[in-house]
Amino acid sequence: MNKSWFLVLVIVFPVYSSSKGLVVYTKGKSYLTRDGQKKEIQIRTLIEEKDIITTEKESSLHVQLANGVMIRIGANTKIEFEKILKAIQQYEYKLVLRQGEVLTKIDKQKEKRIQFDVQAPTAIASVRGTEFLMEADNNKTLIAVNDGSLMVMDINQKERVILNSGEKIIATYEAFEKSLLEDYEKKKFELLQEFEKTRQKNLEILIQQLESNQKIIEEQKKKLKN
Repeated sequence: MNKSWFLVLVIVFPVYSSSKGLVVYTKGKSYLTRDGQKKEIQIRTLIEEKDIITTEKESSLHVQLANGVMIRIGANTKIEFEKILKAIQQYEYKLVLRQGEVLTKIDKQKEKRIQFDVQAPTAIASVRGTEFLMEADNNKTLIAVNDGSLMVMDINQKERVILNSGEKIIATYEAFEKSLLEDYEKKKFELLQEFEKTRQKNLEILIQQLESNQKIIEEQKKKLKN
C-alpha cells in the first residue's frame, strides 16, 4: 500500500494592533491635527496613528511611546506619526518629519524588537536602539548619533550609510556628507535627561485609564444630549 506524505508549511504572521503615545511634557504652544481637526496639545494628550504635531517658536514637547521610546519635539517643527503598531514580539514606528527637530532615545530591548523609522525630505533614518538627533528643512537633513548606531538612506532608498556613536551626516538631494559631532550638537542630547523626570513607568496602563475615562465622558455627553 502506497502512502503519500504531504508537507504542510504554516507561516505565522505577527498580529498587529494600533498603539498610542502620550504627551508627558509640554512647553509653549503646540497643536495636534487629527481627521482635519486641530486642537492645542496638553499634558496627557494621547497620540494616535496619522496624528500631525506642530510646534510654535520656543515651544517643545515630550512624547513617550511604548517599550522605551522617547521623543522630544523641538520648536518650529511639523511631524506626522504615520505608524504606531505593536505585535507580540515587535513594535513598528514610522514618523515623517516635514520640518524642524526631533531628539529620540530608544532603549535596547531584549524581549521585543523595535523597528523605528524617521523620514525627512532628503533622507530616512532606520533605528533599532540608539539616541539620535534629526533636523530637517526642504533642502537638507542633519542626522546625528550620540549612542548606538543607525542606518541612513537617501529618500529613494538607493544609498545606505551606517552612523555610529559620535557621527553625523548631512543629507541633501545630491549627496551625503559624513563627519563627527561638534560640541554644540553633543550638548543637545543633554535635553533628553529632562525626559527621566517626566517619564511614565506604567505607560500602557495609564493610556488604558485615559481611554476609559474618555469613553465615560463621551457616554455622559450623549446622555445629556438625549
